[in-house]
Amino acid sequence: MVSICPIPLLTPARHVFTPVRVYLLSAKVPTKIECHFHYLDIVGVESKKSTHFSIVTNDRPYSFVTTGDAGNFSSNADVILTDLASAIKQIFPTVPLKYIIRKIDIQPPERETIFSEEFRPSDPRNVGPCGGFSAQYACMCDFHGVPYREEVAWDVDTIYLSHDTRVLNLRDFDHLEPKDLMAIVSALEYNTFFRGLKAAHMRLSHETLERILHVLKRSMWLEELHLEALGLRWDFLNKLSISVITNSNPAIRTIDLSHNIIEDKGAIHLAGPIAKVSKGLCKLALAHCGLTSKGVNQMSHSLTLNQSISNSLTYLDLSGNSLKDDITNLHNFLAQPNVLEHLDLASTDITLENLFGALLRGCATHLAHLNVSHNSFSTKKGKEIPPSFKQFFTSTFSLKHLNIAGCKLPMEALKNLLLGLACNESTAGLYLDLSSNTLGAQGAHVLESCIHGVRVLQSLDISDNNLDAELAPVLTAISKNPSIRTLHLNPQF
Repeated sequence: MVSICPIPLLTPARHVFTPVRVYLLSAKVPTKIECHFHYLDIVGVESKKSTHFSIVTNDRPYSFVTTGDAGNFSSNADVILTDLASAIKQIFPTVPLKYIIRKIDIQPPERETIFSEEFRPSDPRNVGPCGGFSAQYACMCDFHGVPYREEVAWDVDTIYLSHDTRVLNLRDFDHLEPKDLMAIVSALEYNTFFRGLKAAHMRLSHETLERILHVLKRSMWLEELHLEALGLRWDFLNKLSISVITNSNPAIRTIDLSHNIIEDKGAIHLAGPIAKVSKGLCKLALAHCGLTSKGVNQMSHSLTLNQSISNSLTYLDLSGNSLKDDITNLHNFLAQPNVLEHLDLASTDITLENLFGALLRGCATHLAHLNVSHNSFSTKKGKEIPPSFKQFFTSTFSLKHLNIAGCKLPMEALKNLLLGLACNESTAGLYLDLSSNTLGAQGAHVLESCIHGVRVLQSLDISDNNLDAELAPVLTAISKNPSIRTLHLNPQF
């Protein structure tokens, strides 16, 4: 579509609106292009009179004065501005124009009614596949000077649409050049169909990462950010934090940066936006990020400060970080009433008996998945397992998956765990992983004595526990528990 507005100007010129650019053509013959700019270069539009208007781009302002009858709509500046707004709306039909051109000043106010249709977003049902992604992708290809790839548009318009996939996965396009990925990411800036961006186990160019940050800064629709194992460092987290904080209305609800060594510096930078995201986060995954208690405490403090998060955060994964025991702020967050459903603290070097007091106070209602595997209990002689350990398992309402493998469970802890679950009348269908705890003969005796009464169990894993010599009475006890449907033993069994 090419729209030509031969409006007479004080400086003779014609405006030509192509799908993605404005061209100013000389009125003289032969006609030549005086200048041109991309729609996304426009940062402001101003018109104080119906015969005057200015278009401000990133590079410079362009001011025009129309000639003719100012009272005649067909021969004043409103024609050009209406065509400009219509051209932009063709690309971004579901986004109000004020989100794309950040400064619009039309005077007097009644003239804004001329643009009412352009200011108002279209009904999403009347736009192209995936919120008009193909047109937006083509727009960004022109903006960045990269070739338009038909296969990208086809994959999104066909595969993503048919599966109603709302998270754009850059792995689907990793066979393309880095500059192609930059344009694909940019297409999310004003797209209202996609709710997330994912890139995992791949290398992204500096330019593509910068575009991700730019989209975070501008988008009011991107809710999920999954950037796993990309080799990111703490300095990227600094930029990411600035992007989220400077967004006037960030939609981000999910952040997954697992398997990037962002260290404590990165976690501390991330603490800023965590405290300020008005809607709160739903998911935070920072597994294997090189964190210690210093970074996690700072971040946990931000989780507590943000009053929305206690009612929004359902998923927290800090596994594979060396937290050890000085995690007071994390305990404080877990101890306040919250809606956490998934908590993964596997392989974090924490002392387990210190954790369950917090879980009892804040996580007993909603927590369904708890992984504390490959941690340990205190080795101090004479230190008893606190009552809160057993009380949590008695009180939990929703627990469906408990992984406490590889923790060298003391016999008292094993007994309290099983007796606590035996007293639980609120949950059912629990998967319990007790593997690799070196239970031996003493553990076998505890299992034999308690397991038959644990009716909340549906699946049990007791593999790799040196139970071979004592297995028969354990199996007899398990056979008396009608709720256990699945049993995992050593491979030889």
